[in-house]
Amino acid sequence: MNTYACDGALAQSRPQGWFTPAFTVKRQGSMARWRRRLGVAALGAAMLASLAPAARASLVITGTRVIYNAGSPETTVKMSNEGQAPALMQAWIDDGNAEAKPDEVQVPFFLTPPLARVDPGKGQTLRIFFNGYPDGKTLPSDRESVFWLNVLEVPPKATPEEGHGVLQLTIRSRLKLFYRPKGLPGNPLTAAADLTFKRKANGVLEVHNPTPYYVNLQKLEVGENGAHGSKTPWMLAPLSSDELRLKGTGAKSVQYWAIDDFGGVTPYQAAIAD
Repeated sequence: MNTYACDGALAQSRPQGWFTPAFTVKRQGSMARWRRRLGVAALGAAMLASLAPAARASLVITGTRVIYNAGSPETTVKMSNEGQAPALMQAWIDDGNAEAKPDEVQVPFFLTPPLARVDPGKGQTLRIFFNGYPDGKTLPSDRESVFWLNVLEVPPKATPEEGHGVLQLTIRSRLKLFYRPKGLPGNPLTAAADLTFKRKANGVLEVHNPTPYYVNLQKLEVGENGAHGSKTPWMLAPLSSDELRLKGTGAKSVQYWAIDDFGGVTPYQAAIAD
């Protein structure tokens, strides 16, 4: 399975028990037969790593992240099928464990529809609702919490040419889902400007996020062209610090590029405190 992270990074992931390619099955019209085709084919998994760069999703998702504002009745995610054939879409939310099966994940959200067929040129809207944890556990009210929206696309089976097999690829996209409590101070669109940077005695750079918002960096460079260190991508949790080991001691500033709620990228520069 090919897994695409929301900020454009590509990673390989195949949760056990979930959809992987099946082979040489003729197209059927009924949804029941579509579901039966989505069994596990372990043979196809070994081929995916080498074929991943050629994989292309037909389902195009609007946006690169999802914001759920506390108190809202719901939030929506739109997608469209830009391909030439129908696609089966499965969606679920996890808490950060990409290997967890959808029916085993405990999250305070549910969405609809969890499974749908999307025809070429047509769209599909996912509706996400906050319903809390079954055991009554609550999310922090002084900072954001992060979850992940998964969208799995399974294309229809192509008819194999005589004597040849056909490998069908499933493509899984993961978008960050941020739960944003009411009344948080500051502006989430400019939270990246509040990051502070400090050189520590053990040769590392401490990056502190004093805001109640997650700050998502597309890239961070220390020194010219990252000569003294770099990291990409980097998600900094709210009200917390993280570290990056430096190369040398001469750097005086950092350059970083932050991704906002709408997927836009803004460059920043800041001094390093000693």
